[in-house]
Amino acid sequence: MWSWEAAAVAAAGGAAVAVVLLILNRNYHRKPSPPGPWGWPVIGSLLLLDPKQPHESLRSLVRRYGPVVQLQLGEVRAVVLAREDLIRTTFAKEAASGRAPLYLTHGIMEGMGLVCAEGELWRDQRRFTVSVMRALGMRSGAARAALRMRILQTAQETAVNLGNGDEVSIRDPSSELLHSLGNTMNLLVFGTCYDRHDPEWARLLYLLDEGSKLIGVAGPLNFLPWLRFLPQHRRTLKFIKENQIKSHAIYQRIIDKFVAEKALQTEEDAKEVRHFVDAYMQEVWSRGAGMEGSFTPRQLHHLAADLFGAGTETTVTSLRWLLLDLAAHQHYQERIFSEISALASEGYVQFSDIPKLLLTQAALQESQRLHPVVTLGVPHGTTQDLEIAGYHVPKGTMLIPLLAEVHKDEVHWTNPEQFLPERFIDHNEMQIIRHAAFMPFQTGRRVCPGEDFARLVLVLYVTQILLRYRLVLPKDYYNNSYPAKSGNPKACGSTKGAGETTPSSLLQEGHGDRFETNSEKNELCRKPNPLAASLGDATSDDDVDGNEGKYEHVSPRQEPQNDNKYSGQDELHECWDDDPFLNPVSGFTTSPRPYKLVFMPRKHNTFIKPQFF
Repeated sequence: MWSWEAAAVAAAGGAAVAVVLLILNRNYHRKPSPPGPWGWPVIGSLLLLDPKQPHESLRSLVRRYGPVVQLQLGEVRAVVLAREDLIRTTFAKEAASGRAPLYLTHGIMEGMGLVCAEGELWRDQRRFTVSVMRALGMRSGAARAALRMRILQTAQETAVNLGNGDEVSIRDPSSELLHSLGNTMNLLVFGTCYDRHDPEWARLLYLLDEGSKLIGVAGPLNFLPWLRFLPQHRRTLKFIKENQIKSHAIYQRIIDKFVAEKALQTEEDAKEVRHFVDAYMQEVWSRGAGMEGSFTPRQLHHLAADLFGAGTETTVTSLRWLLLDLAAHQHYQERIFSEISALASEGYVQFSDIPKLLLTQAALQESQRLHPVVTLGVPHGTTQDLEIAGYHVPKGTMLIPLLAEVHKDEVHWTNPEQFLPERFIDHNEMQIIRHAAFMPFQTGRRVCPGEDFARLVLVLYVTQILLRYRLVLPKDYYNNSYPAKSGNPKACGSTKGAGETTPSSLLQEGHGDRFETNSEKNELCRKPNPLAASLGDATSDDDVDGNEGKYEHVSPRQEPQNDNKYSGQDELHECWDDDPFLNPVSGFTTSPRPYKLVFMPRKHNTFIKPQFF
């Protein structure tokens, strides 16, 4: 009897030893974890992040530890990727296509929509969304032509509304751009436009703005979910949910109105897809009752919120930065105006001629490179263990693409802090270069499905605005106040540049709408911008090999140096919001602050309504 017990004990001991040896062998052969800082209990490395500029804190860690950095952010394990090839190869993998493991994506967003979804729901909705965006934005047909015409007309009306007739005016363009670009997204998603005084539209914009602010307040919950039990965070979550319900109710009213109108159409007209909700409902009807699968009313509400909310915010911010960059660089602005006006014989550029706007497109891309709206990209989540650059990254890790570093990596960009649109132009082939290190819409399996549409909208708006106005920085922004950072622009303090003057009427109390005299206006026109003047004709004859549709690993071109280069770069004011937050829809971002530009009407420019394409 004793021998049987001894044998059992020996067998159990042998099994335990085998398990230990197996674990040790597995750990011995497993790749090491990425390097990174030690963290405190509970909060991890959260205190290492500057709340005003978290991307700069991460850039410092990258310089210390390398392009792959691991850190613990509260309960979330995060790995930062700061090299374009690592981001592209990693995000192309199925194992890196999950949603970020954040509380708000699982809780408030319910894991629905597109950005916060994963698994079969995400794959199903992603395929559908991409196909619809391509159909509306790329394929020929009456629906695409009608959508483009309405967007162009909206852009023209915006250009008119930004000014003050034939008078020179100074104003903040933010509200006009929000109204107009918000309606552009309405056209794409719902097929409708709101009057600026419509109370429902005002309510929807209020909920969009309030939702962003509340998510900002609730940002710490992403990393420390237990904070939701505290009274202040419990109230915040309640307000977020209530605002979400109100927004979805507005979406449903729009959908109900569309369905009622659809029922009155002829069978032939009803087949034409005119906007996203139209395509979505046709998909639901084609599947039949009980076969909708993931195509449910609640999923449509979340998907519409993704497209409208994230699309509006990022497009408005990108355009605000572009206008500010062009106002600060008069040399480029006038060259772009010449390029546009040469093709706009009837008051607008034909869609077939848009590819010819090389400098215009290059300036847009350079602005997006310098000021990525989402400095840390849209975070992904790992759905299984994977290997990145020889390091082991376990399942459930948040992957952060550090676009703020990639877009200014000196390996790819010469003088990365300067605004040099020519870096995006191949002057030999006369085409736009697709830089591998340029990814404002991200890359991989979760790349933004609206990239082509967003580029088209931004080009249409900037061409219409520049055809009608010359943009000039008011005195408060001249020289040292020009913002050179990422995120969203905000108002800067007044700093007088050496040797620069602007009309005194701009600074007179109670007089901020126009100049007193034409002489003051002419004086401002003659004043060179020191930032733009220092750049000169930054052209290049470098030979760049590549084919359309492929990303090029382009060596940084040697931009011409100038002896009178502006030396006040370190004194530039920080012109972005001081309260960044981790938005589960768009990554680390900031909320816009107002700024003003001088809109100087160009002569002999009339508003012509487009009749054909």
